[in-house]
Amino acid sequence: MDEHIDELESQLACLESLETLITRHRGDLTDSMQEHKASISSLRRLPPELLEGIFLLLAEDQLDLAWEIPDERIPMQAPWLFTRICRRWADVALGSKMLWCRVSCPLESRMPTHGAASLMNLLHERSGSAPLSLRIRDSRAYTDDCFDVVLEQAGRWKNLDIELPAPPVLKKLEAVRGRLHNLSQLNIFTNKLESLGTLEDVPRFWDIFSDSVPELTNILADFYYSETWLCGSPPFTFPWRQLTCLDTTFASSTEVYSVLKHLSSIVVLQVTYAAPGAFPKQDIIRLPHLRVLEILLEDHPEESAYSTILPSLLDCIDAPVLDELVTERAANEKAMLHFIERSGCTHSLQYLQFRLDAQIPQSPETIVSIVRALPCLAELVMVGEEAAFQDVLSRINSCRKAMGAVLELAVRIVDPSEQVP
Repeated sequence: MDEHIDELESQLACLESLETLITRHRGDLTDSMQEHKASISSLRRLPPELLEGIFLLLAEDQLDLAWEIPDERIPMQAPWLFTRICRRWADVALGSKMLWCRVSCPLESRMPTHGAASLMNLLHERSGSAPLSLRIRDSRAYTDDCFDVVLEQAGRWKNLDIELPAPPVLKKLEAVRGRLHNLSQLNIFTNKLESLGTLEDVPRFWDIFSDSVPELTNILADFYYSETWLCGSPPFTFPWRQLTCLDTTFASSTEVYSVLKHLSSIVVLQVTYAAPGAFPKQDIIRLPHLRVLEILLEDHPEESAYSTILPSLLDCIDAPVLDELVTERAANEKAMLHFIERSGCTHSLQYLQFRLDAQIPQSPETIVSIVRALPCLAELVMVGEEAAFQDVLSRINSCRKAMGAVLELAVRIVDPSEQVP
């Protein structure tokens, strides 16, 4: 009996050994199968240029969130992360200079100064000589060596996205004056003028861009709740005449007019200004290259009423080749019709958007006259409560057959609470 038990235990031991061997072999086969599946993955077959394009898109999204990322985790984000996945990804990432030319400066004291400066130096090295797109936010923190490294590359800046800097940083920024030879786009943001210091500091900031910026053509400057960004009559020079795109906020209609006189090359103009206010009765400004014009009024409890009785910006300019016109309670129907007929843009205007309020008397006949005067108009967008435009819609629909070329005109009514696409 004992011999039989011993024989059975011996057989069990053999079976257990065989099971271990089979399990190990199965694991090896599974791992090999996974490796082969990965090797034939469509992601591995992407051409390098397509993979680079994906990296660029991901890096751009990461840049939008850069100031929300703890500094110590920046090396684990795009584009740095792409060099840590596999050799092929690293080769593609390191071979793309454009991937490393987007510079964000959310770096603060949480990362050691030498570490932040080293990252900036490495980024500049990998970007080669490619033009840089620089974003500077919450600039009160940028007084260390890292910011000095960024300033050293001022000659390569092409796009600059910056909050109005605090006085200590403004002093450092003044060192780049005369070195911004490649700067073409300037985006400026602030929520409070106090972030810059005093009104006397505003000209100091703008003087940085007053000379040696031959490529600067685009400016976006949003100054919410600030008194002014030009300080009335600006005591500084600025290359207004070379601008082709301007999107900004003005403190008054007088300020708008004073700048418009210098925008002889403007193509896209988007302005927001305070109401009420009257434009000066001076010579009409001709903007021969203007294609897109957007005029908005800042929120004001009586802005709608004023927009019907005060002169409009449209009364002050001519735009003979205008393609798009958007007005947000900044002009009534008669002002729009007069502008269109006087400017001679009847055959170029293809998009018209305006906003009227139900409590303001309207002139349906004038709106229909506007449509009739624009044979190339492709889209008409009316912002307001639908009830306010019922009579207008009825009149437009009733005369569409007589409109000829504008028979295919698309007409939309958009609620004021909705975003116009």
